[in-house]
Amino acid sequence: MFPNKQEGIKKCVEHTEESERVQSPDPKIQHFETERIVHKESMDLIKTCAATQQLHLVDKNLSKGASGSDQVDSPRVPLDNGSSKDQLTHTRLSFNVKDMSYAVTRNICLKLNVIDDMLYKDFRMLGEKMGFDNDVTRNLKQKNNPTDELLQMWSVKPEATVQNLIALLKDIELQRMDVAKILEDWVERKGST
Repeated sequence: MFPNKQEGIKKCVEHTEESERVQSPDPKIQHFETERIVHKESMDLIKTCAATQQLHLVDKNLSKGASGSDQVDSPRVPLDNGSSKDQLTHTRLSFNVKDMSYAVTRNICLKLNVIDDMLYKDFRMLGEKMGFDNDVTRNLKQKNNPTDELLQMWSVKPEATVQNLIALLKDIELQRMDVAKILEDWVERKGST
């Protein structure tokens, strides 16, 4: 039962279930038993109109730039209007680096494990960009797969996303566009792991 304007507001809703059972050895004769169960659920009236209007006003203020930051809000697009490729791209960019596929991790490691003693554009500078000190990166050099060890250590930090890794690789000092391209290709590739 739902509220009616004449009756006022009801404090419960009733649900009825009916089931029938046939009991007869002879298919020509049918006997029915009907069972009726009534469930009552209590409900509280929640006043949402005022709260919704307040949220709408707050949303308008944020959209007009009333916040004190320099961040620009992007236009809001309903999720169902975006393509599945865009959603996949956004999802993969937000992946933690430990959740990348083994194939992608392997290709990144193959490139960054090569020691570059001239420019240090290898796992050592990446480790420095990730916030690790020189002692940590020097110790990584002794490991079989220093880049993988570095990614595993970094993965515990909240900023350890694929998007941030791409940004670090494109950093003006590191400039490892070849490795960033591996990640960007993986992010854009639909349906592949």
